[in-house]
Amino acid sequence: MKGNNLKPKQKLLSFNKFNLSVHKDAEKALAAWQRCRPLMAYVNLQELDKFYRPPLRLVLDKQEHYCFINDFNRVHQILRFEESISHPCLITPEYSQDILRLAWCEVLQLCHLANIHHSDLYNALKKLAPKEIICELMGLSELSIKNYCQFAGISQHHYEYQQYRTATEEDLIGLPTSMDWLSEVS
Repeated sequence: MKGNNLKPKQKLLSFNKFNLSVHKDAEKALAAWQRCRPLMAYVNLQELDKFYRPPLRLVLDKQEHYCFINDFNRVHQILRFEESISHPCLITPEYSQDILRLAWCEVLQLCHLANIHHSDLYNALKKLAPKEIICELMGLSELSIKNYCQFAGISQHHYEYQQYRTATEEDLIGLPTSMDWLSEVS
């Protein structure tokens, strides 16, 4: 932890892609979130008084650059639609374990949304997430398909059906392995 000052600072900041980026500890969680999230409608908060907008939790890095650690959808909306207005922010001290927990908690919240492809999300968690943090957040001793399905509130049959359907669609969409059909057309 940097220093002994544990109190977050409050600021009103305007953002763009040059002064706001993802924190290095949250990069894998953001990548998993972007790959697995459903398309979400934009909620226009521009006309809302800046003091009533939800605050963003940020970390200030060594180059005096702001890094977001969670609330990925809100940051996505700000960078696409709301760059010119100021947003309330909490500038928090940097603590790697808490950053990882907040970032991966954002990804785990996708489990409970409609239209989530659980097979892809489980694979992203298995490959990218720190195992001990994911198990801690999910309240599990190990990350398995059975445990994931219980956490997500789906049946294992539903998970397997999504997995089978994806494999079948990939086979249908891709070009055939054998290119003999080209010689038959000519």
